[in-house]
Amino acid sequence: MQIYGPYRVSSTQPNSPAQRAQPQKPAETAGKTTAAPTDQLDLSSGASGVNRLNATQIAGSGEIRIDRVADIRRQIADGSYDTGLSCEPTAFVAWSFDLAAMTANPYRESSWDVPPEATTRICDLLADWVLTGGPEIILRRSTFKFAVADGSTASGILAGAIESDAMAGAICYHDSEPRGRAIAMIAGGETLLQVVRGPESWHKRTSLLREAMTALPGLLDQAFVRPALRTAVGWNSLDNALALSGITEADVRYNKHLLDRWVPDAHGIQVLRDAHLTKASDLTDWNVTDLGHGRHLVEATDLAPWYQEPFPDPDTLTKARQDFGPMLLTKAVIAEHPPPWR
Repeated sequence: MQIYGPYRVSSTQPNSPAQRAQPQKPAETAGKTTAAPTDQLDLSSGASGVNRLNATQIAGSGEIRIDRVADIRRQIADGSYDTGLSCEPTAFVAWSFDLAAMTANPYRESSWDVPPEATTRICDLLADWVLTGGPEIILRRSTFKFAVADGSTASGILAGAIESDAMAGAICYHDSEPRGRAIAMIAGGETLLQVVRGPESWHKRTSLLREAMTALPGLLDQAFVRPALRTAVGWNSLDNALALSGITEADVRYNKHLLDRWVPDAHGIQVLRDAHLTKASDLTDWNVTDLGHGRHLVEATDLAPWYQEPFPDPDTLTKARQDFGPMLLTKAVIAEHPPPWR
């Protein structure tokens, strides 16, 4: 059964011919006869009564669980129903990449382009962080997923996969309960981190993401916490759950050379560079912490409107975009600063 919303339930099974409405034929002229024999089905009065069953009777017979439908509608309304498209607070991380290598590579979407020594440190960090999610370990190399028993091998497998296939990931979880952590790495230095479900409060989830984002500030172009679909695998999910302002994720994906100076959007938590902050309109309502290496943790003074609910409060987001001002990536900025490979 597919749930499309709090007010409609639809079965994936197609209607049978008996269920489809049939057009009525005009009444035959009295006295018209035919030479061919006709088939006829006579229903007893008891069988005919099936068509007159009410909703309660149908539910009682097991055809439709009216109480279950009502419960699912309630869960959808209060946001607790797991549709498989649930959103999680997600750390989007853009690692600093080798622009010359990316420019020289005609297949930029298929290359990691982060220096090897930085990649080793990044994979060590990501492996340590994700392994805390639970004892069950699933690693991903390109599109292939496989379980491993020894977590000590995770960092090396991730590094080898991202260098050779430009796509790697991991999810570690508890088999006895639906919670864990997930990471995804993809071409051009893109990384995502998620704390998946579990009993953690939004405070705890954002704290765990912040911890990873601030661990290697010197290797970052930028990072931020933003809602994304569960187990998203790349920055192409940047605007799947929450729209950007005036641009799309493709504008970001094909202009990675601008991420060390402009941001795709304002967020409650982000790590930015000196070049970002010099463009800001007004950061008086923000907490700015120096992380060294010309990077800064920039957080809203009140994070509840950003992360207490699945999506940020619209007024809070609008005000933040005004505070960031010229720091935001726009179509005009992209036109003025085209990538060197064009």
